[in-house]
Formats: sequence, C-alpha cells, structure tokens
Amino acid sequence: MHLTRQTDIAIAALIHATQAKGCLVRISTIANSYGTSVAQAAQATRRLTQLGWLDSHRGRGGGLTLASNAERLSLAQIVDTLQPARRDRAPPSRAIDVLLNQAEQSRLACLDRYTLRDLADSRFPHHHPT
Repeated sequence: MHLTRQTDIAIAALIHATQAKGCLVRISTIANSYGTSVAQAAQATRRLTQLGWLDSHRGRGGGLTLASNAERLSLAQIVDTLQPARRDRAPPSRAIDVLLNQAEQSRLACLDRYTLRDLADSRFPHHHPT
C-alpha cells in the first residue's frame, strides 16, 4: 500500500491536531513540520474540514483543531476515505490478482486495529524493529 502525498500530509495534519489537545494549529506549522508548501497543507486540511475531522477557526489567531469524534477514527477509515481503493477494476481472474487483493484487505485490517489517537501517542512505535 502506498499513500499519496496528499494523504500523507492529511494524516500528518490529523496527528498535529490530535497532539495539540484542543489548542489551535496553524496550517503553516503543519507545512513547516512536514516539509511541504502551505498551499499543499491547506488543500489537505480543507478536505479534512469538509469531512468533519478538523474544525476550522477563522480570523486573527485562527487555526485548526481536531473535531471531537476524529480521535476515534481508525487508520483504515482515514486511508480508505482519503484514497479509496479503485473499485472499478475487473474482478480478479488470475491467482496472483486474488492474492494481491487478499494482501490489500490484510493491510486494511491491520490499519483498522489502530486509531488516530494511537498514532499520535508519543509511545507508539515509530520504527519497525529490525
């Protein structure tokens, strides 16, 4: 599974907002910490606001906060919403296609075990042990 840059930025924004614990987060802060442009961060956060996962606070001193229900979103819900699997493909006809389809479902099942809160937790392992 490969995340698009927009999905990656959106997840980074959700993590920032979760870790801020109700404090306002500026789009420029998200962009700087992720190493992207403010325009790309704004595009990603606009989508998150439309989904109801971030709340936007306009005006001087404005910013973004995590919506009250977003902390409990599973990572599978987030990824599947931001970059849904292509469902217009023909049904798998070769054995390898069937296996690849099962692998994709296994990956989503793995992501379904974790929430945004888990990912934002500083104790969450950030590196896979070698």
